[in-house]
Amino acid sequence: MKKPLSLANIGDLVDAVDKLGGDASKLNLEFESLDLNDILPLDPTIDPFSEEYVDYQIRVYKAISNRGLDQSANEHTSFDYRTHFSAANPYASTDVVQMARHMSTISSTIIRAGLPPSPRILDMGCGWGLSTEILSFLGASVTSVDINQDFINLVKDRCSRHGYGVNVIHSGFDEITEERIGSEAFEAVFFYECLHHAVRPWRIIEQMGRVLAPNGKLMLTGEPIQDIWWPAWGIRLDPLSVYCIHQFGWFESGWSRAFLAEMANRAGFNCEFIEESAIGSDPIFIGTKTTYSQQFTLDGVQPLYGWDIAESGWTSLGSSVLKISAFDEGDTMTFDVWNYRPTELHAAFTSDGKIHEFDLQPGLNQISIKAATIVTIAADVWSPAAEINNDDKRLISFTINKATLVSATAQVG
Repeated sequence: MKKPLSLANIGDLVDAVDKLGGDASKLNLEFESLDLNDILPLDPTIDPFSEEYVDYQIRVYKAISNRGLDQSANEHTSFDYRTHFSAANPYASTDVVQMARHMSTISSTIIRAGLPPSPRILDMGCGWGLSTEILSFLGASVTSVDINQDFINLVKDRCSRHGYGVNVIHSGFDEITEERIGSEAFEAVFFYECLHHAVRPWRIIEQMGRVLAPNGKLMLTGEPIQDIWWPAWGIRLDPLSVYCIHQFGWFESGWSRAFLAEMANRAGFNCEFIEESAIGSDPIFIGTKTTYSQQFTLDGVQPLYGWDIAESGWTSLGSSVLKISAFDEGDTMTFDVWNYRPTELHAAFTSDGKIHEFDLQPGLNQISIKAATIVTIAADVWSPAAEINNDDKRLISFTINKATLVSATAQVG
């Protein structure tokens, strides 16, 4: 039976790791997630992109870490330079299976992104430099960025030893600019096991959109995509993450798939999620940079997250949230919903605690729900590339292109 975990007994995690000889990987087997009763209640109407929401998550971080947020100091990792410089791989690991998984995940991401020959790649949060070495070996021209100067020195020296002409930059995510990385656009930006340390990742993604060439790729893998504790994003509350936050001061966040897609959509990327479960690799996220001349809007309705925003409508990514403004008690919201799938698609809209379930037929569907400030949606998803054999590899649901607020008075009349 797992032990309960609260702010009062976080020290038990440290004791458990000591008993395990420093191995923290088994904590999730011994402890439950941090008790949410220890965390201040979160108002579900708060925009997860807002500073109010960010401030809330920083308070959660401070409560767990018992320190202030200073990533330039807290994200530093100390290590023996000579050991890692001279080792076969930058981790100095002899676990061949684990290293093979790392290499397979990185390589699979490159394959799925379909990069051109000799691409310019920005390797963000390069850490030990494994991704940089693999990308360089594959023939890419790599610029590597990390907040830890010791990591930057290791990456530079190991790559020089291998004859890789890598450009390295010592910088945190928030400080990286076009001036620092040069004026020539990149074909791809890669985040491997690192973007979840960003406090405002949507700003980083927006910045990456500005340094990418047209149709450039945003590549993420090894990231904690989950919606266990927060519907959008927040500090991860599993025992291992709580231990790392408390012991080292790392900012360990995670996002739902819908929120990650929304961050990318807002920055002008079309999104694709790929599961590489056959070999136990992490999910792969590929965003392709696009430019829309006009953004579709609906009066009185705001897409909070979980939508692919195009010129002609909002496409749900399966788990989506809408915000409705300026309505009265008893009003109804009617949507024109298009199901472009050739078969029926199930969707559940929850508003004001009531679940409205719909079986959307191919083509146009008109649905009505009780108007509420927040409407959450859970719907089937499908891949156009797999089901109708086109080039759209997204995992999507239905599309909304019209919303009409019907007053309670009009309904009575």
